[in-house]
Amino acid sequence: VEHNDSLNEQQTAYQDLSAEELILLYFELEQPIERDLLFEQIIKHQNDEATNFLKEMLQEDEDEFMRQAAACELAKLGDQNAINYLLEDLMQPADITIFKQTVATLSQLIDKDLLPHLVNIWQDPTRTGGEQYEAMLNIEIIAPSFALKQYKMWLSQLEDIANIDDDQLQLAIMTFVRDNDKTVNTV
Repeated sequence: VEHNDSLNEQQTAYQDLSAEELILLYFELEQPIERDLLFEQIIKHQNDEATNFLKEMLQEDEDEFMRQAAACELAKLGDQNAINYLLEDLMQPADITIFKQTVATLSQLIDKDLLPHLVNIWQDPTRTGGEQYEAMLNIEIIAPSFALKQYKMWLSQLEDIANIDDDQLQLAIMTFVRDNDKTVNTV
């Protein structure tokens, strides 16, 4: 509790600083949680200093999580280089946490244009169950009826039900349940 109070006090103190002051302070901090708090404050500024900071982070930060966070924020601002960075990261993710954030950000930004990428991930047997799960979850968010068709194809092609990934099966069941619930509620 005491640690959380200290972080809340720091966050409150950071609110009154300019983007430039926050950026200078960011590079002085060593603790990741403190840097995360500052990052959140910097992106709230939405000015040239903050945007330039994000671009620099994307190019030079040693922390892959921070590079990805910068790319997501820049992509939300319409930066095509950041969107391309995220698309590349989508194809060869370094970490499932980064992958989840990348998929969520791209799903919001490029919507249906992301579907072919997500379908490839969903159908790629070399992808982890977590990656496939996130891909299909976002397919369902973007295009629910398309997701149902994908599941039906997947189920029809299964040869050995003993090898079904639990996460995939759970998501498929929930997709069918949600679709059935929509059908029942619209009748």
